[in-house]
Amino acid sequence: MHEEVRKYANEKDVKGLKYIFVDALDVDPTFKKYQEDFDYCRQKGLFEPHCELSAMTSNTSSWDMTYWKTLKRNLLENFSEKRLNHMREVAKVIYADKIRRSQEVKTNVQPSKVEPNIQVPPSESVSVSPLPKGELAKKEAERVEKEKAELEEKNRRIREQEAEQKRQTAMRGGTTARKAYSSKKSKGTVPASALLAGVGVAVAVILYLILRK
Repeated sequence: MHEEVRKYANEKDVKGLKYIFVDALDVDPTFKKYQEDFDYCRQKGLFEPHCELSAMTSNTSSWDMTYWKTLKRNLLENFSEKRLNHMREVAKVIYADKIRRSQEVKTNVQPSKVEPNIQVPPSESVSVSPLPKGELAKKEAERVEKEKAELEEKNRRIREQEAEQKRQTAMRGGTTARKAYSSKKSKGTVPASALLAGVGVAVAVILYLILRK
């Protein structure tokens, strides 16, 4: 029995039961999966008194999908045992192919063959023994150490590259500063020899003027 049906039935939730049974025959046209659920609801007295909504016909030539959909709509409005039993008969007709295929599948399913128990001679048997736990732990530790060493080597190379880039940048900055200083000096600084020559000329002029007096 479906637990969901049991739950709705115990709670007297007729609306919930309607939505389960309205699709039950689409799922299983034979209704075998829902027979126990049906009996349980009937014992609980959960079916509603039958109310004629759309006329139900016994003429099987009128049993098509349009008629089927009408029955389903009416079941949602009036959850009667009479209507559901009629739907069970209609489902056998409109879902005849589905029922036939299901039965064919069950018939064609063969029991699995039991392979004979073949004894392998000891000389031909192959034994694959798993590694001891200690060996597994050792191999795992070696793998972790290897990965750790590779990571450290990678980080070391990155640090070296960064240091080299900083050194190259510093060297380029020092060269630029020296060039700027040399250019400034050549443009705005008077050589010492020129200054001395100027002083000598000034002294000679002053002595000449004093002796002339």
